[in-house]
Amino acid sequence: MTIKIEKGVPLPSEPARRDPYPFDQMEIGDSFFVACTPGNRSVAVQASKFSKKSGRTFTVRRVEGGVRAWRLT
Repeated sequence: MTIKIEKGVPLPSEPARRDPYPFDQMEIGDSFFVACTPGNRSVAVQASKFSKKSGRTFTVRRVEGGVRAWRLT
């Protein structure tokens, strides 16, 4: 099998992915709930990423039926 190498083929642009969680809209003391299964860390991971780029502080805790995220600063 021969694979042809091509030059000058533009990379297709991807639509910007939007964070599914409203971290950017939260004020200090606000929180939101996400129903999820135990062990699902997606909200905590996204909170950490957003915190690092924005300088805001969030915490995520397991609650009955899912997780809740709060904005601290």
